Formats: sequence, C-alpha cells, structure tokens
Amino acid sequence: MHQSSGNQTAARRTSLAQPETGSATNVIVYLEDNEDDSYLLRHALKSAGVSCRLEVISTSLAARSFLTEYSPKAPDLIVCDLGLAGTCGLDLLEWIRAQSHLEAVPIILVTGALSCAQRDRARLIGVNACVEKSVDSRELTDQIQRFLEPVP
Repeated sequence: MHQSSGNQTAARRTSLAQPETGSATNVIVYLEDNEDDSYLLRHALKSAGVSCRLEVISTSLAARSFLTEYSPKAPDLIVCDLGLAGTCGLDLLEWIRAQSHLEAVPIILVTGALSCAQRDRARLIGVNACVEKSVDSRELTDQIQRFLEPVP
C-alpha cells in the first residue's frame, strides 16, 4: 500500500468494505493514517452488518485530491481522525466544509483526546459528532449507523 513517488493518491487510498453484489450502498470516507484503526473500523462495520464502501485515505493531500475528483457527488459520511499525518484533522475538515458539494455531508471526528478548544473549533466547523478512539468500536459504529440513511 505504501508506494514511493508516482500517484500518491492511489497509493494512499484503499477500499476496504465492499458492498454485496448488486446492492445499493453508502460511501464512507475514512480519513485515517493508522492501518490498525482502519482494520478495526472495517471489522466493526462488517460485524454490525453495515453495507458500505469504505474509502480509507491516509493523508490530507490524498483526501483533498479524492474529494475533489469525487465532485459533484458527495460521500454519505466522512469519518476523520484528529491526528491525521501531516496535518490537523480540523484543518482538513475546514477545507471540506468550504467545498460546496461537501458542506452538508455528516462528519464524525475520531480522536484519542479532544481539548475544549478543539471541541469548540470542531463545533464551529460543523462536525456532527466526536467519538473517542477505543478498541471497542461500538460507539463509532453506532454513530455511523445514526448518520447513514437507508439506501433505496
């Protein structure tokens, strides 16, 4: 997954959870640089029976490129790690909210710890929920299911 030079966007993005053949599915963009956390979320979604395409993007640059290419469509949900490599997740979320095709997409911020100032900034950006990182992913999967609308 980690290729040097070349197409950095493709090298830093992986689709992890595949929908059942022929079924409509939700698209979740997971901005996370830790492969273990990506694996845990994929496993938790599968265990919870959430049918989705999970696009894991590990850098801010790759996220901006992917979300720009995705335009004018928008994912159904964005889940972002606060400590994304190379940037503060909140800086990336400000950019996301400034994109007209992404301004209404629900965002869940995932973090090990969140200061009061960061929580206030997240609220001003328009983050819909903050979830503390944990080995037990139930709170995160519950929030994901809350924001995903059933696909016809």
